[in-house]
Amino acid sequence: MNKKLVSSIFTSIGIFSMAFLMGGCSTEEVEYLRIRNCEDYIYENDPDDPESLEDLVDQFSAYMYDTYGRNVKVVYSTYDTNEKLYNDLKIGKSDYDLIVPSDYMIQKLISNNLLEKFDYDTPEMAMPNVSDYLSPYISSVFESIEASNGEKVSDYAVPYMWGTVGLVYSPEFYLNRGMEEDDIYDAFSSYDVLYDPAFKNTLSIKDSVRDLYAIGVVHFPEHKEEITALQEKLNNAEITSEEYQEKIVELFNRCDDLTLEKVQEDLIEMKNNSFGFEVDQGKNDMINGTIGADIAWSGDAVFAIDEADKKGVSLKFSIPTENTASNIWFDGLCMPKSDSLNKELAQKFVDFLYDPEIACMNMDYIGYTCGAACDDILNLMYDYYDIRGVDEDGNRITDVDPDWIEGEDYVLYDLRYFFEGTIANIDDAVLYADPECADAGLRAQYPEASQLDYLAIMKDFGDRNAAVMLMWERVKTSPIPAFVVVILAIELSILIGGVLFFVIRKSQNKKLRVKTSK
Repeated sequence: MNKKLVSSIFTSIGIFSMAFLMGGCSTEEVEYLRIRNCEDYIYENDPDDPESLEDLVDQFSAYMYDTYGRNVKVVYSTYDTNEKLYNDLKIGKSDYDLIVPSDYMIQKLISNNLLEKFDYDTPEMAMPNVSDYLSPYISSVFESIEASNGEKVSDYAVPYMWGTVGLVYSPEFYLNRGMEEDDIYDAFSSYDVLYDPAFKNTLSIKDSVRDLYAIGVVHFPEHKEEITALQEKLNNAEITSEEYQEKIVELFNRCDDLTLEKVQEDLIEMKNNSFGFEVDQGKNDMINGTIGADIAWSGDAVFAIDEADKKGVSLKFSIPTENTASNIWFDGLCMPKSDSLNKELAQKFVDFLYDPEIACMNMDYIGYTCGAACDDILNLMYDYYDIRGVDEDGNRITDVDPDWIEGEDYVLYDLRYFFEGTIANIDDAVLYADPECADAGLRAQYPEASQLDYLAIMKDFGDRNAAVMLMWERVKTSPIPAFVVVILAIELSILIGGVLFFVIRKSQNKKLRVKTSK
């Protein structure tokens, strides 16, 4: 990606560093904000880049001093899994003011009475940036998610980053294996490619029960037929988009015994066709050309696409939705219940993240897509993907000169669903996108509007969690398939037979030589 816009967007933030230095000399009482987040999930200073700004948490400290004259120190730590975070909170091992769990874990934390509601009514708790710039689309989807006790997730969380799960792949990898280009693109438009013997041992799969379950539960024949029928009803206006979404979310989250049995068979088949499981190595393997494809979170796909491009390798991203459904996910900013919770300071940090310049900087750095919809974010998309680009001041060029645009290679990519209500001219959110970019980073950051109905939220499995995890253990430890055992047994028998034949023949020849010599 071209990131020439970044430095111009963030120049004004440099004043925060001066303010922070002033704050360090203050004798005012120090306030602490304790944040726990996933690793590599927030803007951090790059000591090797002279233009790199201070860590985002330090910028917040400087902002608080500059704006309110308050000395705020952020105590920042990380965790590796949602389950680790949950266990720490459940046993009361740790106290934090802000955490960043995933959608299903937010539901679980709410059901276990471990989260505090956001305060939108008290003036000093106000979050004007969130009110002004939270994408109405993201807000509506977030508000549709409920915990098992009926509580709305949107009361307990503000969207941080969101995305999809799809397939990142290298056309070049398969072209070098003699495949036709059109066949490659067609293959990766469907999850069937994960089971196709023609792609055996070239694809990595996520070592994540939820991500693979999301694929397995929509893939086996009975569910594929059900989804196809639902999509036909939706396309024929026999059901509404809301009715379709309700049914597809229900199907996505089925985990009765029969469904678990079918998903287990499906995932074992996928596993046996794959290169292997991976957690975080897949994006690096894609960059280095070790594998040809990977199941990827959209943000990791953006990172892999960006880094591979620096090496002259073009990667693509696909969200299979035709005759199937794919996962849309959210990570939220939440406040755990605690006697020491600094709720006012936590909400100020959340609002700080929605400041347009901060949101833009943070999103650009980590590669995932934030919930903010504002001019700065749209300008960044113009700089990355639109053939018209931005001017020298970093403002998007929206004029379309027919004499200039004619003959240019582009596709119209509609982002109006995301920016509706947050920018002055909503038609500016239709990009004249470079086709190569549209098939790569743009689709990873923002799915096409036509795919939105076919994206579903996964819920917490509730009292079925133990059964799901047991199924997952059987998938992970499943034996070699019977047909493979038979083939290996035959090959081993042939090998043993060959060795015995050689030994016997050698022994007979030796006796013959001895007899002859006499």
